[in-house]
Amino acid sequence: MNRRKVTWQDRLISAGIFLCAGVLVYCAAQFIGYKEESRQNQKNQEETAHRYVENQTGDPGDSTVQFSVDFVALRSISENVVGWIRISGLEVVDYPIVQGADDTYYLRHTWDDQNSRYGAIFMESANHADFSDLHTILYGHSMNDGSMFGSLKQYADSEFYFQNGGWITISLPSETRRYKIFSVEYAQPDAFNVYTIGFDQDETYAQFVQGFNDRALYKTNLEGTQTDTVLTLSTCSNNGERRFVVHALLEDVQPHKS
Repeated sequence: MNRRKVTWQDRLISAGIFLCAGVLVYCAAQFIGYKEESRQNQKNQEETAHRYVENQTGDPGDSTVQFSVDFVALRSISENVVGWIRISGLEVVDYPIVQGADDTYYLRHTWDDQNSRYGAIFMESANHADFSDLHTILYGHSMNDGSMFGSLKQYADSEFYFQNGGWITISLPSETRRYKIFSVEYAQPDAFNVYTIGFDQDETYAQFVQGFNDRALYKTNLEGTQTDTVLTLSTCSNNGERRFVVHALLEDVQPHKS
């Protein structure tokens, strides 16, 4: 029997098949790795909430204290913990808030200092840790599985806002602060009219807050003014080039019983 001579075209086809097979195996391994990382991250988040938070029920629209946080225990793990955040309608947002010496460390580290692409929810390093600034900024990654601030973009939909209330609850060691979203927008990462802090209650601040009102994707029943304290949450948009930003007004402060 005569054997057909192997040509360079045959070798090229074989190499292409092996290459495609290798790519498929690599992609499958990456997908499985991401799924496992997502599962582990969710497990860690749930265990953290279960371990350090109590009284986790209540009406998201209620301005009373709905949960208590064991900050002594949290700070025994990381002294950089400054608070805890929840957002109405976004059950997955249930995290410690940390503040680092800069705004890069917690992009790749969890609140308890583990290496992770999920990072942490963290406060602008130049803000006061007690949320006493007129404008405070929190950052978090937009993860595809909805964790961290990945589900925050649901508030780009006005219907979602009016159905879920737009409440942001921040628990601190001494008090719980309730904010209500009044404006959402897309912004450039270096937008000075979004990422500026250190204001006095003057005309400059009044114009700054008015910009949030003017640029809002839709109208809520609230508008910020010169007398308001504003909380901003910032995360990446889908294309990664812009940021999705939520602005909320301080509506209520409930001191913790000693």
